[in-house]
Amino acid sequence: MDFSTNLDENITQLQERFQGNCMIVFRYMENAVSPETKGLAIFSDGLVGSSLVNDYVVKPFIGNVLFSQQEDQLQFLKNSVFQSNDVVLIQNIDELVQRLFSGDVIFFLDGFKTPLAVNARFPATRTVSEPENEKTLKGPREGFCELILFNTALIMRRLKNEHLKLENFTVGNQTKTTVIMAYLDGVCHPELVKKIRNRLHEIVTDGLTDTNQLAELLKDKPFSPFKTTGSTERPDVVCHKLLEGRIAILADGTPQVITLPFLFHEYFSSTDDYSVNFYYGSISRLLRYISFMIAIFLPAIYLAAVKFQLEILPEKLLQSISSSRMNVPFSATLELFIFFLFFEILREASTRTPSAIGQTLSIAGALILGQTAVEANIISVPAIIIVAISGLCTNVLPQMRGPLILIRLVILIAASFLGIYGVVFGAIALITYLSDITVAGKSYLAQMIPQKGNLWDIYIRGPYRFLKKKNKVKNYK
Repeated sequence: MDFSTNLDENITQLQERFQGNCMIVFRYMENAVSPETKGLAIFSDGLVGSSLVNDYVVKPFIGNVLFSQQEDQLQFLKNSVFQSNDVVLIQNIDELVQRLFSGDVIFFLDGFKTPLAVNARFPATRTVSEPENEKTLKGPREGFCELILFNTALIMRRLKNEHLKLENFTVGNQTKTTVIMAYLDGVCHPELVKKIRNRLHEIVTDGLTDTNQLAELLKDKPFSPFKTTGSTERPDVVCHKLLEGRIAILADGTPQVITLPFLFHEYFSSTDDYSVNFYYGSISRLLRYISFMIAIFLPAIYLAAVKFQLEILPEKLLQSISSSRMNVPFSATLELFIFFLFFEILREASTRTPSAIGQTLSIAGALILGQTAVEANIISVPAIIIVAISGLCTNVLPQMRGPLILIRLVILIAASFLGIYGVVFGAIALITYLSDITVAGKSYLAQMIPQKGNLWDIYIRGPYRFLKKKNKVKNYK
């Protein structure tokens, strides 16, 4: 579509283009002093503030008495009449549509071909509140919302630094979603910035409605179950990552912010570690590492001991397990697989149902069905204990739940065929696989190797006097 100098032609073409969208408002107006000076304001109801449209556009245009004295009335409107802090000329229809659906008022002046975009944005959005999935005991209570302007403001308020860079991108052929890449110039490696910038430019998709889509497109190992891009709804977490030399990706319409690169040790870090005493923070972090080991290896070790290596069990424990499994019709392998399946179905059901019903469902499923299954000799008590402990430890690391379930299944299968040797081979294969993953030119497990720079903030949370400088991702290739 080409813009016309005739206002009526522009009205006709735009009404045809936006036919069927009842939220697009056409406001025709004339100057009170010079009725021959006519204008058209187009805006999206709900994305603009009604009072802002009146104060920024309608009243200044209708009541201005100097139009007849101006040679270039369009520039006069842009520079001296419209009272918004953002007034720009629009060059094509694509820019017009993007500005219109972002909350700008599009103004056509009769006799001029180029329209103006006047910022009068006041979109409806929820207030800044604490993220439900990332609650903290003593830390900040603010969380990101769906409006990207609020989210960038939360970051800028914490990082009052001229080196903070916020680069704008538009992703999605249909959605035209605004995406912002944030980083600290001089702290983040230039090659990493260049690589992510190029990837964002190269993304071709019809729509972008969630940052998880971006995360998959930016991921170094797209088919790996482990994350190489982090996600958070907390501004304080994003600022910590930026200070470490990482990049944050924000998308309009979602509170989730991507941080990258993401290394393996970050699975075990929590915001609460830095909001409480370092002794308690260190204990909590060590418990996460222990839970990781238990969630993966405990079922496999139990299965290997029951099927192959009976000698590793104490005599009284072996007698207790044998007597418990005496009337169970299933093998130890099938028993564990069935109950793990039941456990995941129960967890999924309690997650998808409303909170009040979900709590009742999980308690009823765990107590009533589990007890009934034992009394009916369908499953043994030791198997229930092993599955419950492993599932509980999995929930200690919610961001790693998917990889933990997959790894536990693979090692459990290996143990069912090879016994304790299957557990050992599975552990070696896991370490080898994780070591092969590279993120930002570094091994995924690079920070897991104890060295001078990371002793105080990997396996434990040391005192702040030893954490004055953040561990940065420097060795990018």
